[in-house]
Amino acid sequence: MRWGRSPGVSPGLRGGYYDRLLADPTWQNIVTVGIVFEEFVIDRLPTDPWDRSLAWICSDHSLRILG
Repeated sequence: MRWGRSPGVSPGLRGGYYDRLLADPTWQNIVTVGIVFEEFVIDRLPTDPWDRSLAWICSDHSLRILG
């Protein structure tokens, strides 16, 4: 799985499970963190309107706050 630095999204392939989960009002005030090896973090990924962003990405080299 790859993660985009901005806006902190990953490509599909999971049938929208996490997008639906993060769209639930219960998750609106919870900080979300993606954990990934640095080699799989890229600058930008194509997104769709239903994609939900993460607040942080944590890799084996850094911790990024995405907003």
